[in-house]
Amino acid sequence: MELNTKTVEKLANLLNINVSDLSASLSTDKDIELPKIYTESQISVLTENIQKEKYESGKKAGLEMTFKNLKKEFSEKYKSEIESKDFTELINFVSEKESSNLKSEIEKLKLNSTLKSDEKVLQLQTRIAEFESEKANLQNQIENINTSYSEKEKDLINKFNSEKSNNL
Repeated sequence: MELNTKTVEKLANLLNINVSDLSASLSTDKDIELPKIYTESQISVLTENIQKEKYESGKKAGLEMTFKNLKKEFSEKYKSEIESKDFTELINFVSEKESSNLKSEIEKLKLNSTLKSDEKVLQLQTRIAEFESEKANLQNQIENINTSYSEKEKDLINKFNSEKSNNL
């Protein structure tokens, strides 16, 4: 029985072994050592990629759960359905509600203006300023997280492409 040389060449290339050794082994009773289909580095890369995917999906699920819980909490607090689709919209909604509530408290106090109510107005104005500062900090944190995520995503893609080209 004669061997198909093209098929033997393809198999040898696939297994990363010498064509003549494979031909000799197939045509005689000579035994040949076959390599593992995946190398240790390939297994390591695959394992690492799976772990990264699990981490990213867990991270995404955690963010979604946190967002849902915050949305529910603020919907109950303000007794209205919140239509926000992300953290930025939620922060803006809450800040508008809080600012509105504080401004209405200030207006009520101004109507009953006494020395004490003036102090209350100043306290509430201070609270508004603190709230606006906290809002700005939260928005900066969101921007930093988005920037960091984008940079990490680019690094992972570059590493993946580099490993992919190395493996090829």
